[in-house]
Amino acid sequence: MGIDLDLYTRFAQEVIEGIENDTVSVFRPDDDHALDEVYDAEGAILLDARASLPVSLREWLPVVCQFIRWESECDRQIGRGGDEKAVAYYRSNAAEVLWPEEGFDAAGPGALIAGIVLRRDRCIDDGAKDEAAQCDRLRFVLAHELVHAIHAMRFVVPAFMDWRAFRREVLHDGGRCDLVGSNHKFRSGFLDRYGTELELAEVLEFWPSQGKRWFEAWHTSGPS
Repeated sequence: MGIDLDLYTRFAQEVIEGIENDTVSVFRPDDDHALDEVYDAEGAILLDARASLPVSLREWLPVVCQFIRWESECDRQIGRGGDEKAVAYYRSNAAEVLWPEEGFDAAGPGALIAGIVLRRDRCIDDGAKDEAAQCDRLRFVLAHELVHAIHAMRFVVPAFMDWRAFRREVLHDGGRCDLVGSNHKFRSGFLDRYGTELELAEVLEFWPSQGKRWFEAWHTSGPS
């Protein structure tokens, strides 16, 4: 059985429209302590502690996720997909145009390109007999990558809101660019603990009534 898949209308739009929590907190563009380390009573670092500005997820999602598409030969040739075993990946040039670690020759928000690339041969099993589970597996892949995009909002949104203030206050005129990259990588690391309660919790934050079914469909009968 193969899936007659219209990626944009049948699945991507469905998962986006199914977001149940539309509010996400981002860092303020004028917070000069945004990247200061904050710890709880047990000594655990609280990465989002200073992300205190609530914004609409749906309003800003088109900024951090400008496309959702299948991987092309061009993607493979330029090697932008990261782990070759990955089923999909969130691709963004924010580290080059917003907070470059090598100096501070940043192009700014207008140069941002970001979106989700899926590998069809890894997402879709054309021989699968259970179409419902197959569809839920693809929904989970999309939800997982959308959470990566949502994580990116924490820094991308304030950069778009007030680029000058963000550059001056949050990035300290380029002196803290490296901290943005490490913060983002650390935060995304929780989501990428595949098959764990941490990954599930990240998805449930935005799809509490459907995320567990999608998670189980992917991790019990889908590719590892």
